[in-house]
Amino acid sequence: MTRAGQTGYGPVIPLSGLDVVEDFFASLSWSGAMYGWKFLDDPSLTRDWPARPSLTVEVRPGTASHSLSWFNECGRTEGDTSASYLIEGTVTFENLQVMRADAAP
Repeated sequence: MTRAGQTGYGPVIPLSGLDVVEDFFASLSWSGAMYGWKFLDDPSLTRDWPARPSLTVEVRPGTASHSLSWFNECGRTEGDTSASYLIEGTVTFENLQVMRADAAP
């Protein structure tokens, strides 16, 4: 996660754990939607991402065959100023099932 500035993105903001992530999400006053055309199995999607991530969560050890790369723009008000952030992430997996809101495949 990085803080957006007028001339690009600032440094990565380190996050010590999922509780800190939850606190950050709770502090947001706005969030955009994920958009774009490509999300799956394309390493070029992350080439401009910082080399060191804010947080890594390993659910299972090892690597996976597939990846989903995503990002979201969001922000909050800090006193008299507003702050914008870009949250980026990659989820790796072996199998994926997409469900509708009614749980239908």
